Amino acid sequence: PGVDLILPDFSSIRDRLDDVVGVVLTHGHEDHIGAVPFLLREKEDIPLIGSKLTLALVEAKLQEHRIRPYALEVKEGDRERIGPFDCEFVAVNHSIPD
Repeated sequence: PGVDLILPDFSSIRDRLDDVVGVVLTHGHEDHIGAVPFLLREKEDIPLIGSKLTLALVEAKLQEHRIRPYALEVKEGDRERIGPFDCEFVAVNHSIPD
């Protein structure tokens, strides 16, 4: 009975959070977005980058935690510079309809 909850431990990166320039969310499965609310509690201004569906899923989760993220929506073929990385976003087959 009750609720099982696994809380992520960010202690290994806590002193380097100022180096985090964004989090690229590849898709909306729980193993990819589940820790985002806890990360943003540590540093609220980390931008989230993802597709429309992925960002909608993570934003719904963040509403439960009363967190309003800065989000950058990307589409297939978009290119963005994220910190030192030049990213090109491509569509792949996976078990989520995005």
